[in-house]
Amino acid sequence: MYLVSVLDDQPVIEASLGGRIDLLEMKTFAEDLEELFADWNGEPFYLLLDYSKAVSFDEKTNHALNALKEKALEFGAAKIYSVPQEDSELEDHVAARMQSVLEGKEEFLMYSQQAQFAPLPAQVIRRTA
Repeated sequence: MYLVSVLDDQPVIEASLGGRIDLLEMKTFAEDLEELFADWNGEPFYLLLDYSKAVSFDEKTNHALNALKEKALEFGAAKIYSVPQEDSELEDHVAARMQSVLEGKEEFLMYSQQAQFAPLPAQVIRRTA
């Protein structure tokens, strides 16, 4: 199961996955998120992906999750905050996304409330206008 929401006061898409997620559900989840990404019309946003309550993904499902993260970056995500499963090794998730982590495009957290969303350029321009 999954839940997707957009924060009213910040350009943040928050998505949570829980329970057993198979490849079909991950693809449905990705399609729903891609529609939200398109709604931003190229403006920067943050993506908070919390899959800490999900059962560990199999290889194909994990690959689909990583493909979703790449799509988010293509659609204008300024940064992706990932909160991996509690029973998995953080190093395994980081290793697969090392380039994005090194470039500052993705950050792995232990808890979703650790995410800090700095104002994005589009927000600053709107506030000064």
